Amino acid sequence: MLGHRFPTALRLPHGLLQRRSIMARRGLTIMAGGEAEGPLAGFFDYMERLRNYERSGVPRGAGTDSDDGFDLGRMRRLLRRLGDPHTHFPAVHIAGTKGKGSTAAFLSNIMRAQGYNVGCYSSPHLLTIRERISVGNDGGPVPVRLLSDLFDEAKKAIDEAIESENGSLTHFEVFTALSFLLFSQQNVDIAIIEVSYRTSVTALYDLNFCVHCC
Repeated sequence: MLGHRFPTALRLPHGLLQRRSIMARRGLTIMAGGEAEGPLAGFFDYMERLRNYERSGVPRGAGTDSDDGFDLGRMRRLLRRLGDPHTHFPAVHIAGTKGKGSTAAFLSNIMRAQGYNVGCYSSPHLLTIRERISVGNDGGPVPVRLLSDLFDEAKKAIDEAIESENGSLTHFEVFTALSFLLFSQQNVDIAIIEVSYRTSVTALYDLNFCVHCC
């Protein structure tokens, strides 16, 4: 934060900063084509309710294999309800500290240039969460209608999973599972998966074929 470098008189009031933050978020929604008010409105509302780590905090045993750490089982159980889509395609799992997104983009484009049907999952996004998933030959964000139909199809299973897990499923887990389901439905030849928050400890290790790149 740079606020401490400037005289107090030059700092913006907290209320003004909040208003600018709200306006910025609204601006991003407009730049993304107003998706929050279109066919994906229900999807965005649903996923927003899953942003629960801000409320629940990090588990006491995070980073350990203890019972009070992250529960890897719930991700596997969610995938099972969706038909274990992650077992239907080979994957490249990209790990490391720098350059994961670029590497994922490079590999995806190389594979597409060779004629493969490629699915790519990475994060974060810039304007729309659809940027996190690409599938097919163009490499662009997953189309609005395709994501909307996918969510409508999977919602019942996700609802049941959330209820059985006492509401503990996260935004990231659900969206990751949806990406695997889409890749399976689109019969991708290979999926390029970037390690992100929790991906390295989820059911990604159960992928049918996984190459780890650092």
